[in-house]
Amino acid sequence: MSDEKYKILEESTKIFLREGFYKTPMDEIAQELRISKKTIYKYFDSKDRLVKEVVLNFLEKNKNNIHKIISRNDDAVTKLFNMFQYLGRLLVNINNKWILDIQQHYRYLWKKIDKFRTQMMIANISVLIEQGKNEGFIVTYPTEIIVMFFISSIRGIINPDFIVEHKFDPVTILNPTIKLLMNAILTEKGKEIFNKLQPGVNT
Repeated sequence: MSDEKYKILEESTKIFLREGFYKTPMDEIAQELRISKKTIYKYFDSKDRLVKEVVLNFLEKNKNNIHKIISRNDDAVTKLFNMFQYLGRLLVNINNKWILDIQQHYRYLWKKIDKFRTQMMIANISVLIEQGKNEGFIVTYPTEIIVMFFISSIRGIINPDFIVEHKFDPVTILNPTIKLLMNAILTEKGKEIFNKLQPGVNT
């Protein structure tokens, strides 16, 4: 990927996360990037193409960042905590319009995002659950049940319909959800570590 195309993707991502996709014209994108629309169309033949590549690049970038967290030499509780902290920081930068625009106007991309987060949770959380069991920090329920517990909770709560209906922002939803999930799967030893990672929080 050329440096110019990469810059357009990165800067367009920031704009879309802030403003949403649907009502953000190419003129505004070109103006904010201080380049011509012709330069954008050199790499992306339409706004839909730009939106698609922004989403796919966004997913790949965050997949790599989460992999780095999972690969560290930490205990499973710390890895889970750091992973969800990362997702929380990510959600801070996502305007609700971004999520709603994708679901309403780019359904095929929403399906990709939903598939991505499901596969990501199955792959990464499964590994961490097994690690946590071996360390004595996570209860010895079947891993498949714990993973599906996480997936159904995240998919059920971090979705546009729930967000709009209850007028929550994603981070407000994520934090108590993660605390409830962690509290449900951690042993007493695991909760001690979790409490140290979150000073003042009673699990």
